Amino acid sequence: DQPPIDRHRGQAIRDKDGNVIRMVGTDTDITERKEAEEALGRQRQVLQRCFDHLPVMVTLFDPEGQAVVANREVERVMGDCLSVLGDSAALAGCFPDHEYRREFLDHLQGATSEWRDFKMHVDGELPTDVSWACVMLPNGGRLAIGKDISERRAADREREDLESQLRHAQKMEALGTLAGGIAHDLNNILLAITGFSELALYDVDRGARSQKDNIEQILTAARRAGGLVERILSFSRHRHSEVRALDACGVVSDALKLLRASVPANVEFRANLDPAAGRIRVDENQLHQVVLNLGSNASQAIGDVAGVLDTRVDAVEVDEVLAQKLGGVSQGRYVRISMSDSGSGMDAETLKRIYDPFFTTKAVGEGTGLGLSVVHGIVQSHGGGLRVESEVSRGTSFEVYLPAVDDPVGQAVAAGALAYRGNERVLLVDDEPQVAKVGQLHLERLGYIVTTRTESTAALDLFRADPRAYDILVTDQTMPELNGLSLAREVRGIRLDIPILLTTGYSPAVTPTTLAEAGVTAVIDKPYPGHALARAVRQGLDAARELAD
Repeated sequence: DQPPIDRHRGQAIRDKDGNVIRMVGTDTDITERKEAEEALGRQRQVLQRCFDHLPVMVTLFDPEGQAVVANREVERVMGDCLSVLGDSAALAGCFPDHEYRREFLDHLQGATSEWRDFKMHVDGELPTDVSWACVMLPNGGRLAIGKDISERRAADREREDLESQLRHAQKMEALGTLAGGIAHDLNNILLAITGFSELALYDVDRGARSQKDNIEQILTAARRAGGLVERILSFSRHRHSEVRALDACGVVSDALKLLRASVPANVEFRANLDPAAGRIRVDENQLHQVVLNLGSNASQAIGDVAGVLDTRVDAVEVDEVLAQKLGGVSQGRYVRISMSDSGSGMDAETLKRIYDPFFTTKAVGEGTGLGLSVVHGIVQSHGGGLRVESEVSRGTSFEVYLPAVDDPVGQAVAAGALAYRGNERVLLVDDEPQVAKVGQLHLERLGYIVTTRTESTAALDLFRADPRAYDILVTDQTMPELNGLSLAREVRGIRLDIPILLTTGYSPAVTPTTLAEAGVTAVIDKPYPGHALARAVRQGLDAARELAD
């Protein structure tokens, strides 16, 4: 049980021949120091075990800046980057930038309790976001506490993306509401223009050819404006979703007109739409969305330089091989819609992820990464398939395959409104005097007896006074006091068998459910041509007569 000896200091005493005859020296007892070191070691072990159970990074530095304790979270996040606080070389792998590395060291050496965020690179992997605070200890050492905030940052970015998408959706909803309000007023104006132009054409002298041509030009322009309103409402989804057989070229052509208005002039549009491509059974609004999304992406890929967007529609036969390439669609006859651009193109890695939701190569503010995933979903929901080919700096080509249908190309409109003559009594209600007047003139020249009112409450009082005085009710939807649906309910409560036609330029209240509840026979969208009104009136009267028989 001899005490430990730290070191031996001694001097040899020699005789005249140089032989050592005795030693003179001292020994130091370091028992206390050894015990202190062992106690400190045990303390560090206790601290290590405690720190290892903490969910944050903890590093204890001695007064010389040596990391004496670093828990497992430090090793997981930072490796050996904090081995020596004062050694910049030890941090070179985590902070390649010298200034940023210096800021990190200054922050820890300054022993400030304020949290500060840093972005680190550990072992060449993706950046890790960390936040650090440091406090000075009484012995001159430092205790540094850090948090891995990568997941929080990712969640913040995702939240910001979702908030951005919500704001965009709210803007689109506001735009749709604005479009609906404009559409209501504009459709009434257009109806007056088209209605009186049609009446003028009926009455114009056959010899006054130039006058007739001028009126036809007015009518053509008004109908084009009405078509524009229809496309705006369709795009803003204020038309009910409906899958029906449509001419593919016509739908794509309409979508390209909308796209042209939003694409810079440096993008040249080329279109080769084969009229013989056939018909497809689709939701027109959704196919518009497909064309607009693909076209918008193409425009952004082209950028500010001169470029080309080439759109083609043709008929193809999908065999077994192509069906597999399209994701296992059925074999048969398809309509192919191709959109090719001369833009920047995509590499192979990008192509693998283009349909992933929220994946985007665009800069902040240029898109959310939802466009192509939406396109993919729409095409699949219609039983179709998608193909894409792209090469960096050589452009991109998307091919949309949709099953062709054998439905005939629609029924031709009967020549002129004269085919829908009658002598029944019509109660026509519209708060726009011009609209009420033009409807009256159209129907009267066909033999109908028309009574008009511009106030819905006055029309209801008139009907109550003599419910059998009218054979059919034609009412506008958007009116003060009683709207069209409310008037229909009141009239239906008085007389159950009267047919009711509802006219509307735009109203979100008009749905299949509300129409059925109000007992509405049919809906006529404004602005309607005279023959459409005459046809709806004749069909409503004939249907009511068949039910009565």
